[in-house]
Amino acid sequence: MLIIMDNQKYLVSVIIISFVLFLIVNLPRPIKVQGDGIFYYGWATSIIFDHDIDLTNQLQKTYNYDFYSKYFIDNNIKTQTNLIPSPYAFGSAIFWTPAILFVNVVHDIGQLFDISLFVKDGYSEIYILMLNFTTWICGIVAIVFIFKSLKYYFNFTISLVSVIMIWFATPFIYYHIFEPSMSHTMSIMASSIFLWYIFKSINTQKINYIVTGVIIFLMVTIRWQNIIFVAATLPVYIHFFTKQINIRVFVSIFFATSTFAIIQMYVWKKIYNVFLLIPQGDKFIGKSFHFFEILFSSNRGLFIWSPVIIIALSGIYFLYKKQKYVAIMCILAFVGQWIINSILSDPGGGDAFGGRRFIGVLPFIALMLGAIVERIKYKKSMLVVALVFVIWNIILIQNYLRGSIPHSGTFNILKIKYI
Repeated sequence: MLIIMDNQKYLVSVIIISFVLFLIVNLPRPIKVQGDGIFYYGWATSIIFDHDIDLTNQLQKTYNYDFYSKYFIDNNIKTQTNLIPSPYAFGSAIFWTPAILFVNVVHDIGQLFDISLFVKDGYSEIYILMLNFTTWICGIVAIVFIFKSLKYYFNFTISLVSVIMIWFATPFIYYHIFEPSMSHTMSIMASSIFLWYIFKSINTQKINYIVTGVIIFLMVTIRWQNIIFVAATLPVYIHFFTKQINIRVFVSIFFATSTFAIIQMYVWKKIYNVFLLIPQGDKFIGKSFHFFEILFSSNRGLFIWSPVIIIALSGIYFLYKKQKYVAIMCILAFVGQWIINSILSDPGGGDAFGGRRFIGVLPFIALMLGAIVERIKYKKSMLVVALVFVIWNIILIQNYLRGSIPHSGTFNILKIKYI
């Protein structure tokens, strides 16, 4: 028991370090909501404060510093229903809503004593700080559940090293700390819980169908492409569970995805006056595939920005030898994301740090990484390799934040500044 408690201290220490980093970045002023985050966060503030899904008021709040807010307002860009177009999923707003409501309560309590602490509008600094803190918590939840999933197949050390590499050597840490108003941290949290719950169900041979449905609903509403993870896990369900259990699981999947589809189509109808469309526009889907560019280009190529993924994917063979159906699930999840991301017209994802569209699949990649780490005989060399990947990611973050790396498009990697 004492050994287990000592081991847990390592994970807790890493979490504490990340919290200190969160404080350094967000104090004395929290990171602003901007870019795509304006729309993700706007769902929550529009419904809570305006009781509608018209984001005009939300864009006016960020008009002075956000490019897209200014562009939409100045050019009066509206849909047929005279609403601001919003092509972004609403799931992340679900997790920020409790933080907004909490701050509202703090404001109202202050008002009872004639104390005006801040403006009750969803965009005062206290709101943004709580948004960022909520995202940080969601990231920690993701780390914990990735670690718990790894522990089903690997020992503590391998699980800890693998989760740290996934956390600090990929775009995960950037969107966890430096751009918290995006949906990616919530996405990896949902997929990590989903993956862990599958392993827990395999171990106990028990499934709560309501819990399964809720997890799938949240995962898909955060980022629509996460539906791929549900499809990728079907071989595992079929192999490990009885026919009776699987029928109920498929019913849960059906109701979860149907509920999401009904709500999403209702939102699209209200905004675009049609039930089904590509909200980003017809040009969002490209006319050609970018299979290699999305992996090897300096324009957010996954392997260039996060070379640890190359090592991780090489572990699929060893994971297959350990548990072939889990390996099949992981490779299907990755390939599914690879295909979806490759057919988009902008393979780099616009203004992005690294292969951000792959963040949701990282819990599956972590299992493959654990399999290759387990095979390394010299554990000290493993730590050195992990440190190299982490340092490379830190260098990229530093260059990206100060503008040495363009926020979109290709660039000369040799011109990266290492100091």
